[in-house]
Amino acid sequence: MEFGVMISPVPRQGTMQQMVEANERILQTANRNGWGLWFVDHLQQGEMPYLEGWTHMVHTSARYPDLNVGSIVLCQSYRNPGQLANMAATLQFLSNGKLIFGIGAGWKEDEYLAYNYDFPRPGIRLKQLEEALDVVTALWTGKRVTVDGAYYRVTDAIALPAPDPIPPIMIGGNGDKTVGIAARYADWWNADLATPEVFRQKVAILRDKSVEAGRAAGAVRPTAFNMLSLSADPDKVMRKPPREGIHMIAGTPDEVRDQIREYQDAGVTYMQINFMDFPDPEAVELFEEVVKDF
Repeated sequence: MEFGVMISPVPRQGTMQQMVEANERILQTANRNGWGLWFVDHLQQGEMPYLEGWTHMVHTSARYPDLNVGSIVLCQSYRNPGQLANMAATLQFLSNGKLIFGIGAGWKEDEYLAYNYDFPRPGIRLKQLEEALDVVTALWTGKRVTVDGAYYRVTDAIALPAPDPIPPIMIGGNGDKTVGIAARYADWWNADLATPEVFRQKVAILRDKSVEAGRAAGAVRPTAFNMLSLSADPDKVMRKPPREGIHMIAGTPDEVRDQIREYQDAGVTYMQINFMDFPDPEAVELFEEVVKDF
């Protein structure tokens, strides 16, 4: 199993300076271990400062050029897909092929409304995601293309330099319809805060839908994004998720090691970690030791 770490865009219980310092410790640890760097694509969280995801990712990629970077995941609604194809192609060129292109249908209604985006029903957002992917993948060929969709279109458009190699596409989302889109379009699929049991069920659906789409059963790499609370002191562990309906990994190093193995047994080949004890550095240091067993 491989690992990546989320670089926080928000100070949480600390200050902005503490956020910068804690992120730097995560980045240095990631650099020692070759972990990927992952950036969320949201616009606001209450009254706290919040760094814009693509800008944060590009800046960090330049500072840590040996590491893969990815979005977890881009909201397809927030950027014109033709422009986004150009942005991704440029970053892929400048980073020497380090981009993993994570994208999803979008879900955070308060952001949509606050920033004057239409917020259609989920079925429409999923159709928009497919059309966005049609535009992006067409432009990545380096040829002039026209895509005339119901929601997105480009006309005689070209995006050069064409990305080489093409960035892996990672589609994020736990719903069966999203899994189906991943089976048709993606190289990676990402489950968000799911239990190992749910992940195992979704991987089975992913494999079946990949075959239905004319691809190999294992064509799409299963990945999982998880919150983590980790401490050598059991009393310091945050064992209750911050909101209902989500799952997190929590415990001492031995407990966390066992929980990660459950995901590995369920089919996870890559896991992105969001350190819930942030900006406390203990969890990052302990996690470095835990994952040496994988």
